[in-house]
Amino acid sequence: MWIITLLIIIGGLSYIYSKSDKEEENIIFKIIGYFFLGAFLFRFNEFPIPLGFLVFLIFFKPIVNKVAKTRAAYLGLLVLFIGIISPMVSNYYFERPVEVVASSSNIYMLDTKEDWQKIQEKIGYPRDLKIEDFRVNYEEDGQIRDFRYDLVGYLENEIILYRVKLLPDKQVYSINAIKIDQWAQYGRLVIADRFFEALEKVNLKEVVNQEKKLEWYVVASRGEYITSVEDATHFMYEEGKMTRVDNSDLPISGFYISLYGMRQISKTSTSESYEGSNVINFWFQQW
Repeated sequence: MWIITLLIIIGGLSYIYSKSDKEEENIIFKIIGYFFLGAFLFRFNEFPIPLGFLVFLIFFKPIVNKVAKTRAAYLGLLVLFIGIISPMVSNYYFERPVEVVASSSNIYMLDTKEDWQKIQEKIGYPRDLKIEDFRVNYEEDGQIRDFRYDLVGYLENEIILYRVKLLPDKQVYSINAIKIDQWAQYGRLVIADRFFEALEKVNLKEVVNQEKKLEWYVVASRGEYITSVEDATHFMYEEGKMTRVDNSDLPISGFYISLYGMRQISKTSTSESYEGSNVINFWFQQW
């Protein structure tokens, strides 16, 4: 965009100078001065005010080369507005939702590895992508109720937060990108490639196959490195396979993916309450 703006400035000033009365001394410098005056911006509480152009209208009444100087001030105002509007347009274009076709709306048939490759391609292969707040709610038959996660990575030296949501009815992922200044927990998060590698090894039917049927089922991960002493069923993913971890070997540290069912614990005429049940944790290391 800056190249287009530069061409507008050069072309506009050249045209104004060509139409001016060149007998006036230092006219080229005066035209440039009026241009910068028109382009001068003042911000009051982040609200942009074209202060230079207002000063021109109130205090400057050129007599010689009036048309050329007025045009130069208006050209400066035009460039000022381009400078204000172009970041808004650029951010709107960048942050617009994009969609990627999902391989399925059923968690048992979803090819997470293939879908992950398509998502990376769509968002331009950002560097060092990490994942956070991964969660899928699904029915006993695998039909997805809700599927979402966040990605944080670098694209052209900017930190970008991607919010990914699967829309089961349309069978597409909707992805929103947001430019951010920093992400405090970035250093504690797991690389997304590694996460999806481990997720492929999780048997999502394991909790469903237990004797007690629950309301719905969840696979979730905070994406953070933690240490746990939770008395639950634990597996460790190492060297391409899942191995059961005995509770006597706790505590256990690493990244984890939890698999559990939701059990109703109370119900009234106005609300219902649920809690996680039959928790299985699948642990893995960064690499």
